[in-house]
Amino acid sequence: MQPQGWTYPNNWPATPKSGNVSAAGAHQTAFQTNVAAPVSLFLFILYAMFTIDPGTGLSTDIFAVNYVHYAYVLSAAILVHPLEQIIKGGIKSFFRADVLLSTSFIYWAILDIIQDRISLIDLPVHSVQYAFIYIAAFVLVVQVFANYQFRLPALVKDASRIDIDSRMLIIILVICFLIGLFPFYRGAYYDFAYMIEGLSRPRFAAPWARGAGGGFGAIFEHMKYFGYVLPALTALIIYKEGKFNSKVFLAIALTLFFGAFEFQGGGRRLTGFLSGMGIITYLVAKRHDLRLKHFVITGLLGFAILVLMDMQLTFRNVGYEEMFTEYEYGEFDEIQVDDNFLRIAQMIEYVPERYEYSGTQYLVWAFARPIPRYFWEDKPTSPGFNIARMVGEQGVALTTTVVGEAYASMGLTMIIIVGILYGLLAGTLSRMLHQPLGIIGVALYAIGTLALVGGVRSLVDLIIYSYAFLGLLVIYHFLIRGKETRIEA
Repeated sequence: MQPQGWTYPNNWPATPKSGNVSAAGAHQTAFQTNVAAPVSLFLFILYAMFTIDPGTGLSTDIFAVNYVHYAYVLSAAILVHPLEQIIKGGIKSFFRADVLLSTSFIYWAILDIIQDRISLIDLPVHSVQYAFIYIAAFVLVVQVFANYQFRLPALVKDASRIDIDSRMLIIILVICFLIGLFPFYRGAYYDFAYMIEGLSRPRFAAPWARGAGGGFGAIFEHMKYFGYVLPALTALIIYKEGKFNSKVFLAIALTLFFGAFEFQGGGRRLTGFLSGMGIITYLVAKRHDLRLKHFVITGLLGFAILVLMDMQLTFRNVGYEEMFTEYEYGEFDEIQVDDNFLRIAQMIEYVPERYEYSGTQYLVWAFARPIPRYFWEDKPTSPGFNIARMVGEQGVALTTTVVGEAYASMGLTMIIIVGILYGLLAGTLSRMLHQPLGIIGVALYAIGTLALVGGVRSLVDLIIYSYAFLGLLVIYHFLIRGKETRIEA
C-alpha cells in the first residue's frame, strides 16, 4: 500500500530531450531506484567498520594507511550517484537536487580531511570510525529516499508552471529588494546615510545587530528573507533578456546592494547560498541549451565565490574598510570549511558517554525557528547540545553538520529520520525538473535545492533558507496569480 502524502517515482516522466514538450508517452524509468550508488556507500560502511585497527588508528588494509585515504574512498562512493545520473540523463542531471545534495557532503564534511587541514590524532579511533560511518549512512538514506516524493501543494504546482516577462520580474525584484532591505533601514533608525555607514563596522557593531534573545524587533528580521530571492530573480532577468541592458544592470545593482549587508554579517554559508542560487537558477533555466562556455564560466565564478568566502574570515571582525588591506590573496591555498568532520567525531566521543542525547528538543528548536520568541517565551534557545562547550572553547560557534546534530539528538535513529526528510525533499524537488517548468518554477527549484545544500551545515539553516521559497510563493499569490502565462504539459 502506497504511503499517504507521497507518490512512487514511476509516476514521473523522464526529462524531455529539449524544450517544454509534452511528457505523454515519455520513458518512465527516470527515477527507478539506483543500485550502484547505495551499494557503494553500504560497502564503504562495511569497509570502515572492519579495516580500522583500534590499536593504531590506521587501516589494516594495505591500500589505505590513514584517515585521508578513508576520506578519498568515501568521496568516491558518494560520487557514484551523480556519475550514475549523468550517464543516464546527461550533464543536466547534475543539477538535480538529490545529486547536488549528495555531492555537497564532500565539501561540508570531508574536504578538510582531504586537504589535511585538521588533526585527528588526539581522538579515539572509534569516534573517527563512526564519523565516517554516520556520514555515509546519512547520504545512503538520502539517496534511497530521493526515489520518493512529497505531494506538492497546489500553490507550488500552480506557481511552478507559470511564465512572466522580464518587466514583471523587475517589479517583483524591486518589491523584494525594498522589503528585504527594510530591517537594515529600521535598524539604522530610518537613516539611510547611517545605514550605509554601518557597512564599515565589524559585524557585531552594525546598527542592525541584535542579541541572541531577539525581542519584538526580531519580527521585522523575517522581512529580510524576501531579499534572498534577489539572486534567482536577477539570473532569470539575465536569462530572459539575453544581453546586458538597463534591466539587467538594475537587477544586478540591487542584488549586490542587498548582498553587501548580508556579506557584512560575515556568514560565509549565506554568501555561498545567495551566489550559488543565482548560478543554479541560470543553469537550470538554460539546462536544455548548455554549452562548454557555461561550465567554464561556472567554474570561474565558483572559484571567485570561494575566494570571497575566504576573505570574509579576514575582514568580518574589522569591517569593509580593512577588507583589502588585511587579506593576502597569496595565502589562499586551501578551502576553509568549518572543521566539521572533527566536530562530528568529537560529538561521537562525548555523546552519550559524558552528555546525554538531547532528544526531540533538536527538532523543536529547528522547526520553531520561524516563530518569534516574542510570541513564545519558552521557545527553546538551543538544540540541547553545544559542541563548543563540550570541547571547552569559549566565545565561538562550532558546527557539526546536520549529521552531528542528528547524532547528538538521538544517535543513529535521528540520523536516519533526518536523512529520510532530506531525501524526500530532494526527491520532490528533483521531479520538478521532469515537469514543464515556467520561470517561477525555475526560481523555486533553485531556491529549494540550494536550501537543501546549505541545510547540510545545519537543520536550522534549511529552515532559514526555505524562507526565500515561501517568500516567492507569497509574491506569486498576491502579485502574479491570475495574470500569468501558464506552461502546459
